[in-house]
Amino acid sequence: MYEERRRMVEVAHRAYWLRLTPGTSGNLSVRKAGYLLMTPTGSALGALSPEDIVEIPGKGRPSSEIRLHKALFCRAKGVRAILHFHGTWSILAAESHRFWRPAISLPELEGLTRTGCLPVVEPAPPGSQKLADRAALHYSPDAQGLLLKRHGAVTWGTTPEEALYMAETLEAAAHLDYWYRERGENRADSNTVGG
Repeated sequence: MYEERRRMVEVAHRAYWLRLTPGTSGNLSVRKAGYLLMTPTGSALGALSPEDIVEIPGKGRPSSEIRLHKALFCRAKGVRAILHFHGTWSILAAESHRFWRPAISLPELEGLTRTGCLPVVEPAPPGSQKLADRAALHYSPDAQGLLLKRHGAVTWGTTPEEALYMAETLEAAAHLDYWYRERGENRADSNTVGG
């Protein structure tokens, strides 16, 4: 189990240094047979050590977003890792859309969504059952992420590394999308239209 905790900490550090989880925001969980591992409440992901990771059930205080993670794990049977992050560009992407469809087509997005768009979950209090229920309702097997309006995004995968890769992909695509929309441009070879 120490190796899994070490991997989680490595991914948490990378998410922090990529500015996906500023301050004490963001959380990461991994589903194992019969239990969950999760980052603790109120922690900076960039300062975690393997000993800080909380086992559920067990001692320690997991992130306040435990309901969100559990709800998504219930819907997504093949998912083993979930990353909730507060990337600037992902937050902006969620603000003006019900379903976020980038204004430009990127090959990297094919791993994140097979339909070319991601659902946007309407606001609910952080850590609440309402937010967890809304996110679970918007879960789709055709995507590896959700945007949470005014609250960031969630990505997932079969490993913590894959969940982080999806977060990086989403954040980079959202950044490019914002730039293209601000300039009023759409690439001629794009097969998607924003909005």
